[in-house]
Amino acid sequence: MLAIETVFLAILTVMAVRLMRARLSAINSYSLWVLAVIVYNLAIVMLWRPGAVGFSVAAATAITTDGIGELQLCFQVPSVILLQVLRRRYSAQRNRMTAFAPSPRT
Repeated sequence: MLAIETVFLAILTVMAVRLMRARLSAINSYSLWVLAVIVYNLAIVMLWRPGAVGFSVAAATAITTDGIGELQLCFQVPSVILLQVLRRRYSAQRNRMTAFAPSPRT
């Protein structure tokens, strides 16, 4: 569990650097990362069911919890929506600008 969450945090760090550099390709990668984290956390919740396996999973996740799960609804999902809206507006504006640009003469 700790290794998986460490990988998620490493990927988040890479996505943050790419987003700070204003790369549009990072927006889709970030959206996929958020989806993967949500699926991972839902899988952990499903494994918490009562029983021997559920108790050991609960103990392992209680030790390695890094706070990603709590941020999903208040930060990650709204940030994905905002970034997708910004990407669409930027792409639409860029397409308008290239439509009015003079064509190169040959």
